[in-house]
Amino acid sequence: MDISRRATLIGLAAVAPLGMLRSTAAAAEGNADIVKVSRIILGRDDLDLGIAQRVFEALSDRVDGFEGKLAKLAAALGGATERDAALSQLGDEDLDLALAIAQPWYTGTAGIGSEHSFTDGAVFVTFLGAEALRSVEHVLPMQTYSTGAPGWWAETPDGVTAPAMPDGIRDWAYMPPGANDPTARADPEFLKLVMSAKPTPMK
Repeated sequence: MDISRRATLIGLAAVAPLGMLRSTAAAAEGNADIVKVSRIILGRDDLDLGIAQRVFEALSDRVDGFEGKLAKLAAALGGATERDAALSQLGDEDLDLALAIAQPWYTGTAGIGSEHSFTDGAVFVTFLGAEALRSVEHVLPMQTYSTGAPGWWAETPDGVTAPAMPDGIRDWAYMPPGANDPTARADPEFLKLVMSAKPTPMK
């Protein structure tokens, strides 16, 4: 199934609050347009203004003429009364900018990262405030954060009938019966060869 950029943008908010476009007039520190546009794109009124400012700064460094383009996008969205309709009527340039704004809000980074270069094209914006995590926080624990005390995972969840857990399963050193020892053992013949080798003279 082919999903267009426009459909992707509209689908970012599963349920857009009624009157969303009318609730974006509140002023914020920094650039007010980034808050207004971000609320419409994400379909949320409860955005962190500090993150909005970091999104603005990150994209200002990466998108030529960003502030002017942002003002144009804000004006294009300002006359609508319903979120999906407002996003559907965007031109290509405004659509590209809207998707560029959505990226750091959802992924927590602006730009494109690289695993094979010392020069990384991405910049960190947020982790805990990333919409990709916020949108599922009611059903999934925050990544890297424990949901309980040490060993919490060994408790049987409510409503689940589970077999008895082996003794010591909460111990970090626990190994299931019959499991192979994962510790690497040096071959005796190799050790003998290494220990008997003479140092290489320095030239």
